[in-house]
Amino acid sequence: MSTKKPTSTRTPLDQDNLYEILYHMLWNKDGSQPNSVLPIFIPDTVLFRPGAPVAWYFSDSSGVMKRKSEANLNIPKILETFLRKKSQYGIVAYYIYISDKINEDSGDMEQYDQETIIEYYDEPAFKKLLSNPHQLKRGILQRFIDPQGDKNSIIQCVWTRRISMFNRRTNYKLLKDNNANIYEKFVTFEGPPHMSEASIVFS
Repeated sequence: MSTKKPTSTRTPLDQDNLYEILYHMLWNKDGSQPNSVLPIFIPDTVLFRPGAPVAWYFSDSSGVMKRKSEANLNIPKILETFLRKKSQYGIVAYYIYISDKINEDSGDMEQYDQETIIEYYDEPAFKKLLSNPHQLKRGILQRFIDPQGDKNSIIQCVWTRRISMFNRRTNYKLLKDNNANIYEKFVTFEGPPHMSEASIVFS
């Protein structure tokens, strides 16, 4: 009996760690002309490779993007900082990573598609997640910031050299709805369409 070696349809984003490069370039921008640099506001954002954090970025109150020193790049410091600033709705952070799944329409040659997974963590789940960092895939751990409204809402930007589009998805559930679980209240683009409302954002 012969077996066929699975083929992969990995995207350049996953192959080349472009998100690591992007964060590094945003942080390492030329500061010789500070008036020409737009402020960037991001929450505490930790980049992981399998098993360990590799970079930690954040913005100060004026929108200057900074990076933590290696001395602070460890699990106890991440726990201390993220838990000190948790959301009023009990969410501490979310983890974004790429997951492979078998393409059922690929025929005889087994192929893998990729999907972006976003997982939300309250305090107990967050502590459990970081108690065994070796289980973490390469991805982005970002502190959750409460939305301005009473529902979770995310704006997605699709950019090319010729056009940029901004789309919003707003979850149907109220954040204070105790009858809904974390996934039901926070899922947006990464979930099925019936769980959130789509709209276009105009500048």
